[in-house]
Amino acid sequence: NELELGLTLAAMLGSGLVALRARFSKKQKNRADKYNHQLLALSDRIAVVNRGRFEQVGTPAEVYEKAGTPFVAEFLGRTVLLEGTIVSNHFGCWFELPNGAGRLLLEGQQWADQLSARLFVRPEDIEILSSGEPSQHEVRATIEEVAYLGDRFEYSVKAGGKQFVVSAAKKNRYPAGSDVRLRFDPVRLHPRPVDHP
Repeated sequence: NELELGLTLAAMLGSGLVALRARFSKKQKNRADKYNHQLLALSDRIAVVNRGRFEQVGTPAEVYEKAGTPFVAEFLGRTVLLEGTIVSNHFGCWFELPNGAGRLLLEGQQWADQLSARLFVRPEDIEILSSGEPSQHEVRATIEEVAYLGDRFEYSVKAGGKQFVVSAAKKNRYPAGSDVRLRFDPVRLHPRPVDHP
């Protein structure tokens, strides 16, 4: 399932402008991520362009951590996309995953109740914990596969019907098939209504 993507990343370096244009399949995305990270490190401001249209312009931290569109989030690094429902009442606002996987408190955010939404979060903002009762920033998950990478493990986990990869230090080890909790950094949760571009 190779989907060709035509992408442009413009990096403002002082008063100069450098543009990276890439056309690659999903299989080649990891290689392109390396160049994106280099541009993030060297840039004062960046602009992400999609099909000749500016998707977002800002500092590297603004664009990476608060991606304005799903395209920007996917273009700059890895992204975990979860689908669920936003539940809101006078006590607060939560993102609820399907199949009873759990709910995540959306601190300081206000949304309509029973809103179908997608949650965008970076894998580095998710921590794997041993099984137990999830707190307001945790959901239940299962370890599907484990890859040993020397300095860390990469765990393929399944939560809320979605499978994605999370890296973790070697101090805690979880074999495939383990039930775990995933702790999400509450300030890095970015929900978007399903019908929002």
